[in-house]
Amino acid sequence: MQITRSGRFVFVAQWVAAFVLPLFVIIGRGLIGSPLGWMMVIGIWFGLLGVVAMYIPPILTLFDGEVRRQRATRRAYTISTWVVWIALLVLAITIVDGGDSGGVGSALTVWTGDAVSDDVSNGIALVALLVAFVALAAACVLAIVGIVRSAKSSRTAAHA
Repeated sequence: MQITRSGRFVFVAQWVAAFVLPLFVIIGRGLIGSPLGWMMVIGIWFGLLGVVAMYIPPILTLFDGEVRRQRATRRAYTISTWVVWIALLVLAITIVDGGDSGGVGSALTVWTGDAVSDDVSNGIALVALLVAFVALAAACVLAIVGIVRSAKSSRTAAHA
């Protein structure tokens, strides 16, 4: 697992993205035209849970000596992290909110003038949420794999 040049950006940006992206999905989507309803109120708790979950992989990378020394993440971790970020942005654009009188749409339905229905937008949001969850789990696993590899290489170097 190689350290990549784009991993330098991820090494730094992951700390900001872990806070900003979950909150953008819940609250910030109003800035891009999404109507806000009950999801904002209820979602604040899920947003806080999302922030905590998003900080797990960056914290794990700090235990990888090679990543910490080079201040850049490994290729597979970098890819999984980008997938999480893109999936969360898609989720923010497509998540359908609800109000007292039913669904109030998503940014996508507003942008397309309801050419994209709430059901289609909600389906895309569900897929994006699933992709984000799987990619976040993959980032955790890849961070742990990096820790193990770094520990093995440091033990091999110590015995040589």
